[in-house]
Amino acid sequence: MMRPVRMRRIVTPIGGLHFGAVATLQQLCFPEDPWSAGVIGQIMGLSGSFGFLAVETSGDGAAAGRSDEDAAAEGVPIGYVLARAMADEAEVISIGVASLLRGRRHGAALLRAAMARAVELGGRRLYLEVAQDNAAAHALYAAAGFVSVGLRPGYYRRGRSVVDALIYRVDLEAGMA
Repeated sequence: MMRPVRMRRIVTPIGGLHFGAVATLQQLCFPEDPWSAGVIGQIMGLSGSFGFLAVETSGDGAAAGRSDEDAAAEGVPIGYVLARAMADEAEVISIGVASLLRGRRHGAALLRAAMARAVELGGRRLYLEVAQDNAAAHALYAAAGFVSVGLRPGYYRRGRSVVDALIYRVDLEAGMA
């Protein structure tokens, strides 16, 4: 009798070997503004930049004698977050989860990892922009303690139309509680 394969998520820091996977995910999540692996590399090369890749892997890596790092290398990329910290502020540059895997808390895990890293780098506030019509993202950010602090009219392209972006902020001491 076959036992069902248990999948688990691992969130790992993005390194140079991940740029292609992140670019593929970014292109799937945001086809109207696709980024190449080179662009991901440029972003990650900026001072204060950091990111995390979520991968789904089968089984229990520790039980199989594998480290999380080894298991992540064999896993399937499912989401990413790119961010940057400068002085006491940080910003999420981009965050995305493969569409078929949304609603499973992968985005929340990535956001928590970014928030924790921003705190480690001295960040007290974290900012991001989100399309006004992205209800799922608004719910994710509200649950993490973000509040709307501004508007960027016409920020996102959707074919021939544009969508406003809401600017969100979280005070990291409060958001990490």
